Amino acid sequence: PLDGTAEAVAIGSTSANGAGLTAYVATGDLGLAIVDVSNSLQPILLGQIDLPGFAEDVASVDQMNLVAVALGEGGLAVVDVRDPVRPALDAVYDTLTVTQVIAVGDRLIVAQDGRVVIIDAASGVELASIGVGIGPDQQFEALAYEDGQIYALGDDGNLHIVSLDGTDLQNRGVIDLAGELLD
Repeated sequence: PLDGTAEAVAIGSTSANGAGLTAYVATGDLGLAIVDVSNSLQPILLGQIDLPGFAEDVASVDQMNLVAVALGEGGLAVVDVRDPVRPALDAVYDTLTVTQVIAVGDRLIVAQDGRVVIIDAASGVELASIGVGIGPDQQFEALAYEDGQIYALGDDGNLHIVSLDGTDLQNRGVIDLAGELLD
């Protein structure tokens, strides 16, 4: 059984040909669990790692064998998963408050204090950021990326749309959940 509670999951490929599937599970106060889900009827717990903070979201950077974990006020952890039985903490960036994370190629997109931030997954260097207009007491509930657009759902009930071209970020608009274009 998994230690902790499952807060979020990301699925990654476990082999060069993509035949195997691994679930990376953010397990709250207990960090990250790695589960072989190649056979969905018989998942196998491969490894776990305790992380400093509350693991609330997770993203897999398959081509780099890295997993990024949003730790809230604990920041962002990057875990080396080349050996899924013994995952290793690669880095912790604890100067950020990160509530959501997704991977796009070799970059991480994180929700941090009302901003969308692009980070190089290998180095942890911030490449670009943009404020999206949510208040200081509000948080992001979810992030998604598709076809050059980042979608950031705020707990203000609005979907914030940001275009991404290389490292160039531009606010494209806000839609409330009722469908009204706000700007």
